[in-house]
Amino acid sequence: MWTYIAFYFCWGINYFSDGVVKKNKLEAKIENDDFRKFINQYILNLNESFKNSDSITENEVIEEISYLIPLTSDQLNIKTWITDFKTKYSLFSRLYAAMGIKGYYAPFFFESHINNQAMNIEKPALMAHELSHLLGITSEAEANFMAYIITTSSKNDFIRFSGYFSVFPYIMRDARNHLPEEEYNNLFGQVNPAIIEELNEKYRHWNLLYNENIGNIQSFFYELYLKNNNIPTGRKNYGEVVNIIVNYNNN
Repeated sequence: MWTYIAFYFCWGINYFSDGVVKKNKLEAKIENDDFRKFINQYILNLNESFKNSDSITENEVIEEISYLIPLTSDQLNIKTWITDFKTKYSLFSRLYAAMGIKGYYAPFFFESHINNQAMNIEKPALMAHELSHLLGITSEAEANFMAYIITTSSKNDFIRFSGYFSVFPYIMRDARNHLPEEEYNNLFGQVNPAIIEELNEKYRHWNLLYNENIGNIQSFFYELYLKNNNIPTGRKNYGEVVNIIVNYNNN
């Protein structure tokens, strides 16, 4: 009982507060025309950042994200007393990779952790996502949104590409679901083929590490955890980031 109380006292109470979407009025359902306008510019930005991106050191990534988080938080009406933004690698990264976990936030210790099995291009967006939870953001869609805004605000193309790349599967999924097939195929054809290969490599990488039996157990309990903490869509919440991004771009 005391562990449960401590969890909500330390951080869990954030599940019952207004998130980024409500504070910034980003909940409106997007129209197809708004989505079309967004995705065309998104693909241009995705391709451009990939073309110019060069790998940088991890310390440079952390330094840049730490600089951008307070700026983004202030812009999105998120108040925080945190001044030190750092992530740690999980001690059990290989086990978490078998469960499909790329990162997590430890509320009792106010620490953000990422999986050291993650590909380099994933790390900036993963760091920004987990550090968003440190700000009191509980929704996974909103944490994905924060990671996107933080990373794509960077002047470094490697970090920018990580942000665009992190939401690429969600955006193309929505394009397939909401646009005519011919229009979707045309959009998909505009993406640099090297980026498609990068995405396929990411899937191959994580599939080799994933254990279906362990992963299914983790997914079951995480689904219950989210739904019992004011995230009614459960694990599908991650993909709801697209609606937020499009509304933000239309504001």
